[in-house]
Amino acid sequence: RAKNTNALTTLHPAHELDPTGGMQKRVTRILDAHYEKADLKKVVQAQTHLSDEEKLGLAKVLKEFEHLFDGTLGEWKGSGVSFELKEDAVPYH
Repeated sequence: RAKNTNALTTLHPAHELDPTGGMQKRVTRILDAHYEKADLKKVVQAQTHLSDEEKLGLAKVLKEFEHLFDGTLGEWKGSGVSFELKEDAVPYH
């Protein structure tokens, strides 16, 4: 009789079998990624669906928060965050 190797993953998705939910792999991927400072002018110019006035507004907001796009990882200093999910919600990532 052929063994169904997918039976376990069909009954229990990978995030249920891995108690960390793959967090270690995700953290490693984030930390190992190469980040560069964003060219905010290019970002604004690429938004061809925006009017000139909207582009000016976007540029203003991006400039105000330019430190967030400097190509480095920051550290969350706020309080914890929680979300109330619907009972039938399915994770997507």
